[in-house]
Amino acid sequence: MAPAAVAAQPRLRRHGSVGRLVSYLPRNEPRMSPRTFALPALALLLAACAPEPVVPTAPMAMEGVRLTLEARPQSPVCDPAEPYVVRVRWEAKDWPDPRFDFHLERSDGQLWARHNSASGEQDSGPWARPGLFFVMVDRETRRVAAATPVPPLICPPA
Repeated sequence: MAPAAVAAQPRLRRHGSVGRLVSYLPRNEPRMSPRTFALPALALLLAACAPEPVVPTAPMAMEGVRLTLEARPQSPVCDPAEPYVVRVRWEAKDWPDPRFDFHLERSDGQLWARHNSASGEQDSGPWARPGLFFVMVDRETRRVAAATPVPPLICPPA
């Protein structure tokens, strides 16, 4: 038998006083630990407990939560056909631990911003378009607190 084939086989050794043979892996072979099984099991458990993604079709908000979007015309030219900036304002009254993620289109969509305050405002980049939903999600529970679509851009008279 070739030396490489011998090294790949488990080795046998005598165990204890009864002289029975047990196999063991050489020291350089990977061993299975409880963590090997615990981490994938935990990931599956968390995935099973996560709420289903929400794809809003109309504005909504939980009681005490307000999410508003204001279209901001860019100077010097205002063109409603082009993407534009929106100012996002939120307020969550009596929220025990205000930590919110703001996603685009759906509750598990692209993450736009994260905030740890019950109220605030932030401007988007010049990529907003009418009908794009901003979804405010509680970071701890993954529940949707509010969702609002981007309003159309109304240009001031020239």
